[in-house]
Amino acid sequence: MNSFFMSLPTQAQLDERQKDAQERLSKLRSAYEDFLKSWKDIEHDTAVLQKNISGHIDTAKMHDILKHIDTLNESL
Repeated sequence: MNSFFMSLPTQAQLDERQKDAQERLSKLRSAYEDFLKSWKDIEHDTAVLQKNISGHIDTAKMHDILKHIDTLNESL
C-alpha cells in the first residue's frame, strides 16, 4: 500500500502540469481566434467577389441558351 502513495505526484509536479495545461489552452484559444478572424476575412472577400461577379453574369441569357440547347437537342 505504500507504493500507491509513493506514486502520487508532488505539488510541484501538479503545478507544472497545470501550467502546461494552461499554456496549451492558451495556444488553442489563440488558434481559434486566428481561425475566426481568417474566416471573417474569407466571408467578406467572398461577399465582395460574389457582388462583383453577379454584375457580369446575365442569368436570364444563360437560361435562354439552355432552352436553345434543349430545342436543338430535341430537333436532332
